[in-house]
Amino acid sequence: MVSRMAKRSTFRRRFVGPQRLESRRLYASDVATAVCLPIGVELSPQSTTAPEGYTPQQIRHAYGLDSASVGGSNLDGAGQTIAVVDAFDDPNIAGDLRKFDLAFGLPDPPSFQKTELVAGGVGIASNANWADEISLDVEWAHALAPGANILLVEAADAAGPDLFSAAQWAARQAGVSVVSMSFGNSDQSGELSFDGDFTTPAGHQGVTFLAAAGDRGDSSYPSFSNFGLYPALSPNVVGVGATELTTDATGNYLSEVATQYSGGGISRYEPQPAYQQQAGLNFPSRASPDVAFVGGDDSGPGVPIYDSFTFGAGTPWQGELGTSASTVSFAATMATADEGRALLAEGSLDGATQTLPLLYANPGAFHDITQGGNRAFQAGPGYDLVTGLGTPIANLLVPDLVNRVIAVTPLSAQGGLTIAATVGAPVENQQLATFTDPNGALPSADYAATIDWGDGSSSTAVVTPDAAGGLFSVFGSHVYAAVGSFTIDVSIAREGLAAVTVADGAQVTTMPTTPTPGAMTSATGDYVTAAFHDVYARLPTPAELAYWEAQLDDGLAPAVFAADLVGSYENYANEVVTPAYVKFLGREPDAGGLAYWAGQLQVGNLTDEGLAAELVASDEYFMRAGGTNQLWVDALYQDLLGRQADSLGESYWVGQLNAAASRADVAGGFANAGERLQQQIGDDYLHALGRVPDPGGLDYWMAQFAQGATDEDLIAGLIGSAEYYDEHAI
Repeated sequence: MVSRMAKRSTFRRRFVGPQRLESRRLYASDVATAVCLPIGVELSPQSTTAPEGYTPQQIRHAYGLDSASVGGSNLDGAGQTIAVVDAFDDPNIAGDLRKFDLAFGLPDPPSFQKTELVAGGVGIASNANWADEISLDVEWAHALAPGANILLVEAADAAGPDLFSAAQWAARQAGVSVVSMSFGNSDQSGELSFDGDFTTPAGHQGVTFLAAAGDRGDSSYPSFSNFGLYPALSPNVVGVGATELTTDATGNYLSEVATQYSGGGISRYEPQPAYQQQAGLNFPSRASPDVAFVGGDDSGPGVPIYDSFTFGAGTPWQGELGTSASTVSFAATMATADEGRALLAEGSLDGATQTLPLLYANPGAFHDITQGGNRAFQAGPGYDLVTGLGTPIANLLVPDLVNRVIAVTPLSAQGGLTIAATVGAPVENQQLATFTDPNGALPSADYAATIDWGDGSSSTAVVTPDAAGGLFSVFGSHVYAAVGSFTIDVSIAREGLAAVTVADGAQVTTMPTTPTPGAMTSATGDYVTAAFHDVYARLPTPAELAYWEAQLDDGLAPAVFAADLVGSYENYANEVVTPAYVKFLGREPDAGGLAYWAGQLQVGNLTDEGLAAELVASDEYFMRAGGTNQLWVDALYQDLLGRQADSLGESYWVGQLNAAASRADVAGGFANAGERLQQQIGDDYLHALGRVPDPGGLDYWMAQFAQGATDEDLIAGLIGSAEYYDEHAI
């Protein structure tokens, strides 16, 4: 046994490979570094000397904002702060807002502040496209909620995480109750890790986040995509679509249709939130938009903006279309409702737990848009993927948002487990509870769980979601030092909810007799020692050796023992996740990333192949490979297939990427390629059995992979095989 162990390495070798230049990005997701686009669309290429299109007064009247009241007091957003989040700088915005207000007879906002989130003391660059967006967002937030304060937050660039961080920074500022985000990018893997950015900060009044659902009529919106845009697809964000509004000369509402410039769709990754389930929406996952507001169309008026930076002082007026106008307009509506709540000494609304459930609970407070559509979907009776619930009848919706309160339902948790433990032997990553969130599932990082082990010790638990994202499991590890019966209390909490506690039990017994140091071990002990070496790259502790030796001698099948070793958190963390990070990203994982990915692997939400695909699809890996599609494809061939790219294959995959195939799909194809799986099977046979696979074994495991088996299944099968046992139990 000793000589074989010296000759053969552990399974961590399957992730060893060439290293590349370090990058600063961390997340294994395209979302992390995707560049978000401003959503505003210009009505025509020609700017004008005077405003054309809807006036603020017409729109406020058409939607009933000018008659929204609480207790006899008309509302205009007074006392609230609307935070508008954009990228880059518009140096002229303060003066342009003043000119806009003068043109429409509007008062100055009580407060207008601009904050540039600079990095390293370097000022933010200006950008004409984003200046156009900033003018639209700031001017129309003020136009429809003239009593509200306006806070403009400018991110240093348009990268997704920078804009998302800017939104969270804005939400932390005193007085902010609404955050408007007229930007987005496509629905992509990993976006769930950013959903927590769009929640009310701890200790802050309620904040509602809103985002543009996208402009399908714009050529920049992929015509083949039915998935909508993020962050409008986040379950914590109000997604806003767009319409074309018709009024009479005095602004009375006449009719409305969906505009081609409204986006929307069904997420591939976000689970359906509870508020959409309870509303009876027949979609498998999160649908967007939630609501709509006027955005205009080519055939009708848009909303005018004053932008001297982009269009010059001579012709500064431009008509704008799309969901950018809609989003900031609905943000003004929410500020109006929060003013009403303040008058009644109620707190401002929390978007995820109050605003969104209340919107879906009040369909009668919306104009149901049944005509029109975009390139993918058509409007129809009830909820649709172009206008959501419809556009607000603000004089009905605002009082509903003020006077109704959504009761927050406690978490629903289950425990009642009894675990068997041995003194001195670790209870490793034991599942102790499961829970669901009736208010809508949040990312696992938003839940906190602690374990009181009943022996005076406590620890922080690991929370992991299932594949659908709706059921969460709580795991913990511990070593008992004394014999006895213990009650284990597992407490689970999230922001805004009281903790719920469930009880488990532990029966702790003395460990079997430990062999005297230096004494000869049994044949079973030799097998256990070899398996620990090959799986964990270490020898078992005396307690572990004694425990497993006793279990096997009492009849435990080697296959069960092997599956337990291979399926442990230690194996996934140390022998799968860490080597994968080192190979593909050139660094070790941070603690949060290690716990997340190892937890996903352990509960079966992810495979080795899936982890590899996630990491190589990340922007961090893409930049390490050289930052071009061709260099990235070349790196996939080298790191996943162990060879240089052939010219035909390279040309094919680069062509697919240039034709808008996602990196995630291409990475998945490489990670699960038959060529790679054959190499993996050969490597695992060599490491476990010291030989290449026979043809029958190769065919068997290729068939198993085709049916969903993973590399860990293969390793457990080899370690638990009679061949392996007979070789080591000597």
